[in-house]
Amino acid sequence: MYEKAGFTVKAETEGKLTKADIAKAESWIRNQRWYADTLVIHPEQEAEFLIKNEIWHKNKIPISYIPEEQRGSNYAGMINGLNVYWTPLVKDLAFVYRKSEVIVLNTPLKIDFDNLTQPSSLIIEQYCSSAPVDSKE
Repeated sequence: MYEKAGFTVKAETEGKLTKADIAKAESWIRNQRWYADTLVIHPEQEAEFLIKNEIWHKNKIPISYIPEEQRGSNYAGMINGLNVYWTPLVKDLAFVYRKSEVIVLNTPLKIDFDNLTQPSSLIIEQYCSSAPVDSKE
């Protein structure tokens, strides 16, 4: 996703994302006539927002507003009107985008042992890839 980003915002304070930084990215997206609905951040950043009480915590959001099946296991809540998700894979990055404009696909799980006769380790592989949706295709 990072390579295909149309715009990047450097945090005002190095390594510390703020609501203002998110608003800048969201504003750029809106000026392109798109409307962001999702923010993906690192768990450490999520914790900072929670400590500052800047995330509308998922437990306070009514199920009628955002149904349980739309939340997912990494759902943190809302900030600036964006649904916030966390993943440890985005250290020092945050993504602001419209969920319906990005395709995310996982490869099937590949499960194997290091040695079939005397296994000592179970090896599980799965890759995740994301790309923007191209409405022209």
